[in-house]
Amino acid sequence: MMYFYMSHRKFEHPRLGSLGFLPKSRSKNLKMTNNINSKSIIIDKFPFLNLFLGFKVGMTHIIRSSSVATSRFFKVNLCEAVTVVSCPPLRIIGIAGYILVNCIVRKANTLILTDKYYSRKNNRIGISEQGLWFGNSKCAQFLDQILNNCSFVRLIAKHENIFNKSKSLYYSIFEIQVHGGSLSSQIEFSIKLLGNQIRVGSVFSENDQVAVISVSKGHGLKGVVNRWGITRLPRKTHRGLRKVACIGPWTPSRVSWTVARAGQRGFHKRTSLNLRLYKIGEYDKYNFISTTFDDLNKKSINVLGGYKKFGLIKHDYMLIKVRLIDIRVLFMAQ
Repeated sequence: MMYFYMSHRKFEHPRLGSLGFLPKSRSKNLKMTNNINSKSIIIDKFPFLNLFLGFKVGMTHIIRSSSVATSRFFKVNLCEAVTVVSCPPLRIIGIAGYILVNCIVRKANTLILTDKYYSRKNNRIGISEQGLWFGNSKCAQFLDQILNNCSFVRLIAKHENIFNKSKSLYYSIFEIQVHGGSLSSQIEFSIKLLGNQIRVGSVFSENDQVAVISVSKGHGLKGVVNRWGITRLPRKTHRGLRKVACIGPWTPSRVSWTVARAGQRGFHKRTSLNLRLYKIGEYDKYNFISTTFDDLNKKSINVLGGYKKFGLIKHDYMLIKVRLIDIRVLFMAQ
């Protein structure tokens, strides 16, 4: 007969929460930061985009089976949870050129499509002093400067407003980096997209692996039991029991960063990697409805009365495996 003895509680039952995510501070904004673009420079023959904006709608489930003969789920129905993400089309409104100065990315020039945007909206784009409107006669000279001086190009995109302006203004304008090809081909690719709409079907395809960048749902200031999942002290403990009994030794005379402390919980920027994209439903095509090869019943992706806290889906949508972060704004990258 064998006996197993617990070596230490920290190995057998570690507390909740990873120290690798410290500091657990509030995210500065809901938008994706530009440095995420520059971290993944992909080399390919032709220019392409690998980023899109979406809004979390809700969750549902699908029934699927594997077509791989060696799989243990071959011809077996599997029920999996998926997240429905609404993806309204993006409109390209500008081009931004970037240079590398001492291994630091700096914006060189900005080209905007029209002058119908107010100054407060332009400040959210971050137009440099050398910025030009697309109707200016110096546009050709501006594009030559990007070709000769800049290292890579990003597109300034704006999603079509599906909410009221006060809600959607903050995260409606962002930048997408152009990957692949030479710099001249990237500029030609960007000029063709200026003023046009981009749909999610032109960026992603079904069965792709995508990464979702978002901000988690905020819960405000929380204590150590809720934030780290530590054990409560006994009932008769003096001065409270939802606390850490000892926060450290006498020396060194400071609180270690590994000790559980109260603070902010939620509203952290997180990235979920390698999520399977099961379906892309385009609004004006047959695949927008939920009819499949095995289930021929004609039914909409929308539930009766609309999704809770969202409403009806009126644009393209995606079905992504597993549950995503509890926030409405999502950035999908390939």
